[in-house]
Amino acid sequence: MKNLFFSLALLVLISVSAHAVPMFAKKYDMSCVSCHTKPPALNKMGKKFIRDGFKLSTYEKSSLEMLVTNKFSEKKVPLDLLYVSVYDKDVDSMIQKIKVHMGGSLTKSLSFLGFVSSGWYLNSKDATQRFFEEKTSMYYFQYGLNDSKHVFRLGSMFPLAQFGEVRRSQRFAPFISKRYKKPSGYVSMGRIKGVEYSYLSDFGLLFIANAGEEVFSKKDEYNVGLNYDINDNLRIGALYNRLDDDNSFIFPLEIEYNAFSLNSVVFYKDNSGEKYKGLENTFMYALPYMQQVRVMFNIDNDSNRAYSFEYNKIFEPVLGVTLQLTGSVAKVEKIEGTKHINYDVFQIAGVLTF
Repeated sequence: MKNLFFSLALLVLISVSAHAVPMFAKKYDMSCVSCHTKPPALNKMGKKFIRDGFKLSTYEKSSLEMLVTNKFSEKKVPLDLLYVSVYDKDVDSMIQKIKVHMGGSLTKSLSFLGFVSSGWYLNSKDATQRFFEEKTSMYYFQYGLNDSKHVFRLGSMFPLAQFGEVRRSQRFAPFISKRYKKPSGYVSMGRIKGVEYSYLSDFGLLFIANAGEEVFSKKDEYNVGLNYDINDNLRIGALYNRLDDDNSFIFPLEIEYNAFSLNSVVFYKDNSGEKYKGLENTFMYALPYMQQVRVMFNIDNDSNRAYSFEYNKIFEPVLGVTLQLTGSVAKVEKIEGTKHINYDVFQIAGVLTF
């Protein structure tokens, strides 16, 4: 509890944005909700911004040009430092993370995005030991053609970053406790080192394919999928993932109506004859003044269940520093052998962005 009060005091004194990459919001003098109406989900503007190489318009100057030509007082370096602190009642400890973002457009068609991170640590002194390791870093170059209909990526990247909200919907969920594994954890959704190609048609069909080496397992990974915007409120998708000899299928359904959205994802894995099926559901509702609530429900064929409620608030920047506060409660039910285990998870999280 001492650590909890210390963390809250630190957050109040320094005072937030988190799931987004706030350096772009600062560059364009915009609020984070311009691209993340219901953080961490991306809206249409956010998705287009990524595919256009981190530019609001294909006609604007690149980040590199602006950095070189602007007056020193007007320079806005595309760089962020994030500090994340989570108090987890389940382990009665502070879990901390440090992350540095850098990115932007280099030319009209070429852009770059990368970060180095400490990973999650119970003791912040351990962070420096892995800060520049491959497992806690990401970096890729992106090249767009024909108004970003064709996008190529090369480097270390998340293979499902463009595939709807599959990765983002339960990101930073209160299931961070090591005693519970989400359905998405049973399929390969980590970073790969390799190449990616995606095509976005005029009628909302996204084709994506990537191949490379999965960073953590060092195994070969391949992904091929389609995601289709049926209309402004409904999106469906299907993706095939192969990691070494394991075959997985991911089927996302996204429904959005005004302030409400639902992300429901089915995961299926066939691992040497042993089949796994799981379902993740995330309900999000946007409130005024950059607030939102998330309700999450997970279930799988091994009778593991998890429920959670989360409140999230992003504060207006103060002196270039943004604060995001999140409070969440969760209940987890697990079957381990013949034992039926129940436990509660309570977390308070804070993210500082400089």
